[in-house]
Parts: sequence; C-alpha cells; structure tokens
Amino acid sequence: MVKAEEISGLNAETKGRSRFHIIVDTQPFAITTVFKAGPFLTICLTLTTILSGLSPVAAVYVGKLLLNAIVDVTQAGVTREKIHILIHIFIFQLLVLVVGALLNQAGAYLNYFMGRSLSLNMKGRIIKRISKLDYTFFEDPNFYDMMTRAHRETDGKPMAIVYQVTSMIRGTITFISMSSLIISFSLPLFITTVIVCAPLLFIQLKYGEKNYWMQFKRTEDRRMADYTAGIMMSRQHAPEILNFRMWEYLFTKWNTASQRFFRQDVRLYRQRALADIITWTFVTCSTVGATGYIIYLNFAKSLSLTAGEIMMYSGAFAGSISALQLIIETISGIYENAIFLHDLVEFNKIKPRIEISRQIRPIPSQVESIELQNVSFKYPNSSVYTLNNINVIFKRSESALIIGANGAGKTTLIKLLTRLYDPTEGRILLNGIDIKEFEIQALRKTIGIIFQDFIQYAYSAKENIGCGSIENIQNTKNIIDAARRAKADSFLEQLPEQYETMLSKLFKNGQELSRGQWQRICLARMFMKDAPVFILDEPTANVDIETEAHLLGEIARLSKDKICILASHRLFKKDICDKIVILGKGKIVETGSYNDLITKNGEFSRLWHLYHNMTENEFTYS
Repeated sequence: MVKAEEISGLNAETKGRSRFHIIVDTQPFAITTVFKAGPFLTICLTLTTILSGLSPVAAVYVGKLLLNAIVDVTQAGVTREKIHILIHIFIFQLLVLVVGALLNQAGAYLNYFMGRSLSLNMKGRIIKRISKLDYTFFEDPNFYDMMTRAHRETDGKPMAIVYQVTSMIRGTITFISMSSLIISFSLPLFITTVIVCAPLLFIQLKYGEKNYWMQFKRTEDRRMADYTAGIMMSRQHAPEILNFRMWEYLFTKWNTASQRFFRQDVRLYRQRALADIITWTFVTCSTVGATGYIIYLNFAKSLSLTAGEIMMYSGAFAGSISALQLIIETISGIYENAIFLHDLVEFNKIKPRIEISRQIRPIPSQVESIELQNVSFKYPNSSVYTLNNINVIFKRSESALIIGANGAGKTTLIKLLTRLYDPTEGRILLNGIDIKEFEIQALRKTIGIIFQDFIQYAYSAKENIGCGSIENIQNTKNIIDAARRAKADSFLEQLPEQYETMLSKLFKNGQELSRGQWQRICLARMFMKDAPVFILDEPTANVDIETEAHLLGEIARLSKDKICILASHRLFKKDICDKIVILGKGKIVETGSYNDLITKNGEFSRLWHLYHNMTENEFTYS
C-alpha cells in the first residue's frame, strides 16, 4: 500500500533501481494494459509486425536474384527464356515491395488505433483511481506532482510504447534473418555489426534517463507555469488581474519558467544530437567498409561471388545494422517510457488511507443521532490540533448551529462528519455505531451538504441542481421543486432556456449568475438529496435578507424529522436553532439553547451583543 506521505519516496526509490528492473517492473503492467485495451487489435498488430519484420530480408534476397538475372542477360545474351525469368523476378520483387508497403501502412494504422484506445483506457483508469482516494491526498503537493506525471503519460506514452514494442519485434525478426545471411558468409562481419552499434545503445539509454529526471525535477515548476497561464486566460480571474494591473507580472512569471524549460530542452537535445552525429558517422563508415571487406574476401579467397551475392551480403550487413539500430532505439525508448510509466504504475498502487471495516454494516433507514466522543484532529504532517477533545451529540428533529470565528474548526468538523478525514483521536457514532463500520459511499449518501466553497459547474442549471442526487439528475419535477425550495426558480425561469441554460459564458449561449444566485443553486442541489442528515456550511453568506429569511424557514422545516447542522460565524438570530455550539481555537467553549447561552452571559452572549451593536450602528457612521 502506498500512503500519501510515502509518495515523495517512490521516485527516489525509482532512481536507485537498475534499468533492467524498471523495465521488468513496468512491462507486465504495459502488456496487460495493452491487451485489455484491445485483444483483437493486439493479435492483428502482432501478426502484422512479424510479417513486416520478414519483408526486408525477402527484398534483399529478391534483389540478389534480380541483379544476377540482369548480369546474366547482359553477359550471356538475350533469350526468350531469360527474359521470362527476368520478368517473373520483376513481378516477384514488385509483389514483395507492395506487400511490404501494405504491411507497413497496416502496422502504422494499427499502432495509431491501438495507441489511441490505450490512451483512453489509461486515462479512464487514472480517473477511476482518483475517485477512490481520500480527500487527504488532495492536500498533498507530492500527490499532485505524481498525479500530473501519471496523467501526462497517457497522452503520448501509450502510443509510443505500442509503436516501440512493435518496432522492436519487427527489428528483431529482421536482424535475425539478416544476421543468418551474414553469419553464413562471415562470422567476424556479424560480430562487427554488434560492436558498431554498442555506443548507440549507451547514448540512447543515457540521454533517455537524463530527459526523465529533467522532467521529473521540474514537475512542480511546470504545474506552477501551467497554473499561471491558466489564470491569465480565465474569465473568472480577469477582472482582478486587470484592476491590479497584474498581466505583466504574471506573464513574466510564466515566461521566465517557460524560457528556462526551453533552454534546458535545447541544451539536452544539442548534447544528444552531437553524440548521435558522431555515432552515426561511425556506423555509416562501417557500412561502406563492410562492402569493401566483402569484395576483398571474394578476391582474396577466390569465393567467386556473383554481383547479386555481393550486393545481398552488403545489403544484409546494412539491413542488420539498421535493424539493430532500430532495436537499440526502441529498447532506449522502452526504457525511457518505462521510467515515465513507472509513475503510472506507482500511482495505481496508491490506496485510500481511510480505514475500511472488514464487516460493513448497512446504513439504518432512520438516523436518530450523530455523536462525537472525545474527537481530536490534526491535519497530516501537522503537529497542531485543529480540533481538541470535542464531545457533542446531534439528534433527530433537532437543529444545531455551530458558531465560531474563522479558523475555529467549523469546516474541519464538517469534514470529519462526512468522513473526508478520520479523527486523529476519539470516534464518531451514528445511532451509537462507529461510522467506520459503515460503507463510506452509503454513509455519504445519508448526508446532504452544502460546502462553504461550493462548486459552480459550467453545466446547465438542471445538471447543477440535479447532481445533488445523481440518480435523479433527469427528474425535472424534483429539480424544479428543489429550485423552488431554495428560491432559485425566480431567476432560473427568466433565463433564455430556463433550466437547460448553460451557467457559464465559457460555452455558447451561456449565462453568468451572481454569487448569491449560485448559493441558491447549491442549496437547491442539497434539497435534491432527500437525506436524513443535512449539513450547511455558511448557507446564507451570499444571499439577500429576504432570501435568507426564506432559506432559514426551509431549514427549520427540514429539522422537524431530520438532523440539521448549520455552521456560521454570524448567525445570531433568536430561536434560529434548538442547540448552539460555540467553537473557539478547536475546542467547545459553550453549548446550549439560545436562551440558556444569553442568560449564561458567556462567550455567546458577548458575541451576540457585539454583533447586534454592530448592525444597529453600521449606518450611523459619517
């Protein structure tokens, strides 16, 4: 199991492993993923690759026959029989070349098709994996780096891997068939092909590894550059960027990083190109030298080779060199992609950190109580407790208001109730049973919630409301009813396409809403979920007084047979809730009814008088 805090160590471990082990570790994953993406395509591609690998040696052999036939006709004279033989060889050569070309085109098509299919398959796997992870991962920058690298590999790497594997198979078949011709003529000549290509293997592996670690080290910087480019092109950020005249600063920030990446890429490419030029020059010279060596042996040992045989062995040497170069390049590419793919392999090993009970209990049909017993919590990699020894119970048909200043722990408490985190100490009980004993998705289905930082989806109004109960997203009647309860129907029905209107100007015919209107949309989203527990984090922070009064009335109606929990830093209205809990610095300062707390003359009373004195005097300032 790979935990969030272990993510940063994964790539350090990768760097210490041998090239062989990295390839071995990733290839089973790559092969199974490729096969699952398209079993029939994989078989077709394999057969096409094998035949493509044999076509070069067939072309070389036919070339020998053709050259010998031409020489024979030239030296011995033209006869009908020799002309027929020459024509048949021409036709055979044409057939070999056409079939070879068709196989290459078929291989290219299958490579492309398989690559796209594999890319789609891998992206889907990443998104599914992300959906199963805990919220804690999304607050870890190391996780974002790993996720970025894993997602990045799905664009080009699957296609590259398929192409490289098929190229290596084709090159291996060609090399074996060409080498058999060379060995039958001269073993030293075959050994020369291996020696000549050895430096190329070293260069390809060395610079492939350099490229990976260069990309790895700048993952976070690249994310920052992409983020900066994104906000410069975002309509949401444009008003503030224009008002504060931030364009030049942001452009410089993006451009500085991008130019640095550009210089690093060019420097590495230049070094690799220089090494390749030297190596390829040596390879080219050896190819010419091999032809000279074949001619020398022919005369020195009186081998009586025909012109066709000389050209066949020379072509076989050049072909084996090319095939071996292809093998080396694909091995290097497979290694380079294997390192990149290792990020995806490791990403797929990440498991949720939230403890799952082995014996899952069904969620009760009615939730009577939610109780926090001695609950304390500190965020991962933090030594400071955000919540400390919280003891409180929320009961059915009871509304509770959690009040506290910003940073008091209200939102953290809500995250624990929805099991985005588990308590560091203590436990949370639902009907007297630890919530860890319930299936996590079933638990969340029992809770309707609106977060303080609610999401504004660039979808239709219908979808924005309907996603509160995803199984009923097409139920227009329920959606309209939820909108009316949140008092969102008044403006939604005025939109050009009413509930089908796109709520973003990012898309054609889209409309923009105010922050207060969006809050009502999100409240309607919560009303769509007929859950036994409702949690509202700052539910009226952005709405007008009339809407606030309406919503509080709806909330009061909800609490008649449900558990209703509100979190706010400014709701001090009388009889707003049955129970009030005051949080301060992660601890419960006071708890009780409105009248009890006012009479007690403690923290709630102090905040209440402060709030009402402020509201009474806010219009008297000169």
